[in-house]
Amino acid sequence: ELEKLGLLNLVGTKLLRAYMHGFFIDNRLYNKAKAISDPFAYDTYRKRKVEEKLEEERKSRIGERRKLPKVNATTAAKLILESESKSAKKPEVNLLDDARFSAMFEDPAFAIDFNSEDYRQLHPNTDPAKDKRLLAEHFDQLEDEGDDDVSDGSDGVSEDVEYDDALPTMKS
Repeated sequence: ELEKLGLLNLVGTKLLRAYMHGFFIDNRLYNKAKAISDPFAYDTYRKRKVEEKLEEERKSRIGERRKLPKVNATTAAKLILESESKSAKKPEVNLLDDARFSAMFEDPAFAIDFNSEDYRQLHPNTDPAKDKRLLAEHFDQLEDEGDDDVSDGSDGVSEDVEYDDALPTMKS
């Protein structure tokens, strides 16, 4: 580094003292020598920072639209957004790509009925309107949206539930 700064002639003087495996130099002298050896360092630093800031703004402006699976689309959307927010913190296994959980997003038998009484009891604070806004904002329209195999959505009760003594039981 002394060669790059042109300070080899100062070796052995009081301005450059040897210490262990290097040298002590006055900080003001070092900054002057650095400015002389690379006069455009600040300009390149500033351009790089401006480019980084512009790139960050571009990423926030342009949202990447993805296709969601037919089954459990809202759950898949939540998993994707959570993994994006956690990706900076810790790398995590993507459940959508994991073979162990692939049936959850492909088989209609694993579909989550958000209108069922059981789901509402387990998740009392969920807002279905917020889930729909989340889907519309970050993802393309769902595939086969007109296919209502899970629930008719009119009264919030699954089609295959019959009432006996005011307790829901599943048909055999």
